[in-house]
Amino acid sequence: MAEKAAIKAAAQKRFTATVGVLTSIKSAMRDPDSLKWQDIRANDDGSVVCVVYRARNGFGGMNLEHASFAGKSISTSDASWNKHCANKSLYEMGHAKFASSLT
Repeated sequence: MAEKAAIKAAAQKRFTATVGVLTSIKSAMRDPDSLKWQDIRANDDGSVVCVVYRARNGFGGMNLEHASFAGKSISTSDASWNKHCANKSLYEMGHAKFASSLT
């Protein structure tokens, strides 16, 4: 029973961290209504969250972007993505995009 509770607590922590990252990304958008989540993943404890998304740029075109959350900050750098996200086994967290105000 304790193991089941620990698994549930870890899943809740991952979900909460992921929603926080998605909310931060959306709030930084020039046109938040154009935001489309492509791929959302997180590690066991939510200390790393990796997101691929599309959003409208300043010229009206849609860009494909990626962001990684690790060490309490969000980065869009390729170096951070490669270190924390690329070729890593992470939990699929697409359901987090359905949290209020993220769709």
